[in-house]
Amino acid sequence: MKLKVFAILLAFIAGTAPILVLIAFTNKLKNQSNGFDRMINNSVLKPEKIIELDEYGYYFAGDSKTNLVLGNYQLGNRILEIDSSLNDLSLSSFILPSSVNWSTIELSINDCQLIASDRMTGKIFAGVSGNFSNSLLVNNSFKFFSLWTGCNGSIIIKTPDSALQQNVLALINFKTGQAIKSPALVKQNEGFFSVDGQLVNYLSDKYLYVYRYRNHVLIMDSLLNTLSVFKTIDTASQTKNTVESYASGKKLGFANPSVTVNKFACITGKYLIINSGIKADNELLNTFRENAIFDVYDVETKKYLNSFYISTKQLGSVKNIRAIGKSLFILFEKKHLAKYHLKL
Repeated sequence: MKLKVFAILLAFIAGTAPILVLIAFTNKLKNQSNGFDRMINNSVLKPEKIIELDEYGYYFAGDSKTNLVLGNYQLGNRILEIDSSLNDLSLSSFILPSSVNWSTIELSINDCQLIASDRMTGKIFAGVSGNFSNSLLVNNSFKFFSLWTGCNGSIIIKTPDSALQQNVLALINFKTGQAIKSPALVKQNEGFFSVDGQLVNYLSDKYLYVYRYRNHVLIMDSLLNTLSVFKTIDTASQTKNTVESYASGKKLGFANPSVTVNKFACITGKYLIINSGIKADNELLNTFRENAIFDVYDVETKKYLNSFYISTKQLGSVKNIRAIGKSLFILFEKKHLAKYHLKL
């Protein structure tokens, strides 16, 4: 009889322990202080229009001020152009030299040019009407992790620097085919993840660099010299991710769950919009989990203005953002593109 009671007791403990742990973890999250509050518009921003795309894997390659241009990671030679009302869609493909593996190609577009880049080989092509056949701009001997089209037709890459043991930003010189490296990115505990982030064109002669894993935003000139730095409203000034090498010693990964501070960023006029990954102390946990939170900053004054929510319950997580005028465009996990009106 005692054994039977003991067995029932063990079964009860085994069954309820995971639930108790989950409750304890949830309560910890509810009570956890991140040291800042948001000025939140309590109403969730409603989409003006949502369209379902034909394939997964789309990303914003750029815009032409009136039209969005999308590339596709899975179908590397595809270009999808959509007008800002999301009514007219134009699908096309581009031509690459036969020696190039289009599955590793990524597009980047601005008013000046259409760029196709291959991070695996360091090759960069400039296209005319989607034809890259005879348009090799740079044939680098080094690899790069990110590429952006910049001011006045320039190209910026993020590339490893073995001497500094970190990734750095570099401006491509088309005459020499070399990359002029910038000391703008400052590493913390290591030089790979701690300097990860997104470059955003600001005005016609400046850039913003939004760090992914800390609350810093760089303002740089057209030569990637740091002019000033300001902080986002959260208090994560230090990269909290612990990095470890894999067995091969050639790859790095997170030893603990990563803490993403700034997920995505875009700009319209003087307003910087950041999709944040950090919950504020005055936010409800369920609200934070069921929505994407966006913080708005005035770059001229370097001040935080306010925040707003966008629901992710039906469309899945945010995958990319882009702004044109007072319209915010978001690519979602579940193959949808949505348009929102910004109240700036």
